[in-house]
Amino acid sequence: MSQLSVDTARHVITDIKAYHADKRDSQYLQDISIRLKRRLHKQGLIWRNCVADTGYSVVIIMPF
Repeated sequence: MSQLSVDTARHVITDIKAYHADKRDSQYLQDISIRLKRRLHKQGLIWRNCVADTGYSVVIIMPF
């Protein structure tokens, strides 16, 4: 599984990383956030918003 972050105003990829598919995609958000915030700070940029696609953090509970 890969996670990708994009500057939506400028359509520039700001981060990408491959992860093992052993967790939900939303469980990697903290790792992405820390890495991206550090990178942007080094460039003098400020992170203002975080947007995820539909179903990013959905947990499906199946009755047994």
